[in-house]
Amino acid sequence: MTSKAVSATALLSKCGQFKALNKNPRNLEMQEKQRKFSGFKTSTKNISYFNRLRLFQTNQHLMATLESPGGVQSVTTSTQEYNLQKHLYSYTSTTTARELAKVMAQRLKESGILSVFWDGQAQGYKGKSKIFIDTIRTEGISTKE
Repeated sequence: MTSKAVSATALLSKCGQFKALNKNPRNLEMQEKQRKFSGFKTSTKNISYFNRLRLFQTNQHLMATLESPGGVQSVTTSTQEYNLQKHLYSYTSTTTARELAKVMAQRLKESGILSVFWDGQAQGYKGKSKIFIDTIRTEGISTKE
């Protein structure tokens, strides 16, 4: 076997019954070779992240989004989705936050995102948000970029 064939097979990973080559467009980001956006020195808003995870709570629903520094939402999960609503008893309980985190973690893994930024000071780390983040971490998503 030649060295090219060995290196190409080293990049292949087993995914179920077939092998898939990583064609992720965010390779520089994942290899930590791309610089994070820092913004202006005088701004008070922290934008030194690639992907920020946010949890929104209203009186009737919970919603989790993954945002880029430009404000583009790439992955979204909400209790307003019909497929989630039919399995939930309440749309705002702590159990709902746990189930929403499991769905969000699955969608993040499917999109190839394994680390996100969670701003605990702005979002808080108590109640539903604590359960949400703890479940995201137990599902294998890192909350430190």
